[in-house]
Amino acid sequence: MTIKYPKLSEKEFLFRYLEIMNSLLPESQRLIPSEIELVIEFAILPEDRFQYQRFGSLAKNKVIESFSSQGRTFTKVNINNKLYSLLEKKFLVRDEDKIIYLPKHLLQALSAFRKDLLFNMNIIFANGNIEN
Repeated sequence: MTIKYPKLSEKEFLFRYLEIMNSLLPESQRLIPSEIELVIEFAILPEDRFQYQRFGSLAKNKVIESFSSQGRTFTKVNINNKLYSLLEKKFLVRDEDKIIYLPKHLLQALSAFRKDLLFNMNIIFANGNIEN
């Protein structure tokens, strides 16, 4: 099946992508709407400034500012609680240095979108073992 979307904004693309990915996750790992919105805000932060500190204090302030401009209130405590939830659900990744990262599949999808490349998602449903 092929589904083609019209020209989407970065936020719209990420929302659609995360909706699809979320529907495939086990119930216990599914993201709630506010977690999806938070992931999107962190994902669209400028790469040159936030590539290595995407979830640092400055990044959190930028996300709070972005939500505020939309008429929504988030605090660092709210954000930290949601980040811990995303870590527990294994959506975000934390390395041995305690640095938190977005999942590679999300960064690859966003990179393809930003370069205006065709982006394919392959979903395989199989009973039993899957061989490559």
